[in-house]
Amino acid sequence: EKNFDNFKSLGANDLIAHGVKAMMAIAQDLELTEHNLSIGVVGADQEFKLLNKDEIRAAIAAHSGEQMVVS
Repeated sequence: EKNFDNFKSLGANDLIAHGVKAMMAIAQDLELTEHNLSIGVVGADQEFKLLNKDEIRAAIAAHSGEQMVVS
């Protein structure tokens, strides 16, 4: 909610990073992995896409400061 006003200017990777950060904040006693987290992306010019395990691992790693690219 704090960042909602800024979302319009963000790309998919940044929005996914916000989502992962939010999930990590509420799942403090659980380590998020590709086995317990699902991420879906949809947009005005993009059909729904469910990220695969490698992309989810990358999204989680990006929150730790590593680079992430969603294809």
